[in-house]
Amino acid sequence: MTERVKIADLKLDSSIWPRHTLNEEAIERYRDCLQELPPIVVDKETMTVLDGWHRVEAHRREGVETIPVKYDRCLPHLFLARAYALNARHGLPVNNEVRDQIIVDLRQGKDGYDPMGEEAIAEVIGISRQRVNQVITRLLGASKFVKNEAEVKEAI
Repeated sequence: MTERVKIADLKLDSSIWPRHTLNEEAIERYRDCLQELPPIVVDKETMTVLDGWHRVEAHRREGVETIPVKYDRCLPHLFLARAYALNARHGLPVNNEVRDQIIVDLRQGKDGYDPMGEEAIAEVIGISRQRVNQVITRLLGASKFVKNEAEVKEAI
């Protein structure tokens, strides 16, 4: 469900934003069509913007105090991965280095969270498990594509 919320109530956390810089052309384009833009995506519990930084900035520059929001629920350690997955479906593409770093962070675990398996990472990021395995192999030196992690856990 979409509702409007005050922009001042939103949390824009640059550490979970896959792009790191605003694209002025996109903002100017969005300023011309605010009413036609899709809602931004916000974590319901924290009000952290997961998708829609350029839309937020376009609304700000137009002096609009509220913005359409679609709520999502996401664990904080998955915010960056979720933001990447949402961004991959539209808009300005994020480079593969950012995607690869997200995969590595999830695989190794960070901020006290357990490491994630390839299948779970693929689901969160929105790419194939094979691509996740290729990134892990290239960056972390894993040598084997495990088809069924449950079988591996049982064998241990």
